[in-house]
Amino acid sequence: MSSQSPFRLLRERDIALFWGTGVVSDVGTWMQAVVIGALVARVTGRASSTGLVMASAFLPQMIGAPIGGILADRYDRRRVYVSALLAQATATLGLGIAIAAGVRATAALSAMIMLQGLAGSIGQPSGVSVLYELAGPQHAAGIAALGATSWNSGRILGPTLGALLELWLGTAAVVIVNGVTFVALAVAIASIRRSFTVPARPRASVLSELVGGGREFWEHHTARFVFIRLALFQAFFIGFVGLIAIRAHQLGGDTSLNGWMSTFQGLGAVIGATTVSIWVGRFGRVRTYLTSVCIGTAALIAYGYTNVIPAAIVTLAVLGACTSTVFVTLNGALQRDMPNHQRGRFNAIIQASNGSLFTVAALSQGRLADHIGLARVFALAALIHFALVMGPYLLHPLRFRVLDHPVVPIEGPAVHLPSRP
Repeated sequence: MSSQSPFRLLRERDIALFWGTGVVSDVGTWMQAVVIGALVARVTGRASSTGLVMASAFLPQMIGAPIGGILADRYDRRRVYVSALLAQATATLGLGIAIAAGVRATAALSAMIMLQGLAGSIGQPSGVSVLYELAGPQHAAGIAALGATSWNSGRILGPTLGALLELWLGTAAVVIVNGVTFVALAVAIASIRRSFTVPARPRASVLSELVGGGREFWEHHTARFVFIRLALFQAFFIGFVGLIAIRAHQLGGDTSLNGWMSTFQGLGAVIGATTVSIWVGRFGRVRTYLTSVCIGTAALIAYGYTNVIPAAIVTLAVLGACTSTVFVTLNGALQRDMPNHQRGRFNAIIQASNGSLFTVAALSQGRLADHIGLARVFALAALIHFALVMGPYLLHPLRFRVLDHPVVPIEGPAVHLPSRP
């Protein structure tokens, strides 16, 4: 197992261009998320409303991701991704104009954010596939770490920049800036001069391709294992991300505190993503994954019950490190073993599952928190996730070896190879 830094991959011009502009876009995304979350928290004061707006960007993934997966496996993935980015930019600029016009209703804001999310979910399977194709399967773990670093670098810089721009120019301006970042990313991807079209295959109906892709996914041992663990993680653990704004509001803060809390969670996530290769190289993916789950469980319970702002910020940083480590560990194993001709649809299935389950978690935990409190909700979610991960491991530890033992994607049953020392 390699313990090299994922930043070595940035020596390749196309990867560096893709990743660098992606960081800028992720900064814009988190700028928007923080200022709109704070706006809704101020207007409504309800966790359920804040969770709804935060989850709205992920809700369309159940529809958009499967469509995007088929497009990624039929057409040039670079062109599909660029087209989706331009559509996402258009939707974002429309949202900014609506906020400038005085729109504040949670339902209206959520509907417009869903249009953003739909465009993004259609393009994401192509974007992820392009990046992994640029690097090659031998660098799957490194690309997973770079992806987590990009997203969470946006979480570090975006909240602070968003809060400053909101004070200076207002919420609408922050959203419009986010729209411009999508245009910048589209221009960068369009400049990559190579084709990303998979070899021609017999075309079937959209329904047949959806069903066939789902069947191949479920029959692939690594894909099935990773899917289940990520689904549990999204359904129970990760919902706290959508409720940071209301947690900051409960602690007596406003947009500024929301920004600092999101920033420190992102800082922890970047540390986790950039060091996970060290832990995987030394201890293996299984131990790294399980250790992150254990530490994350304790951190989420502490985060919910503390009333001290510095303690809440520190526990968020720990949660950030644990969540990115879980994602990189699981997703790196999947990308390592994924067959290229199905890469778009495999990524779409993971994306649709993650988005829909995060939406359910944020909405249900927010609504439940309005009745029993955030602390109890976070503790309950953390303990359920811990039991659903550690229980199967204690009963069937050999099943977890798929994380450390590559599966060769060939026609017919998956073949396991021993991992390198």
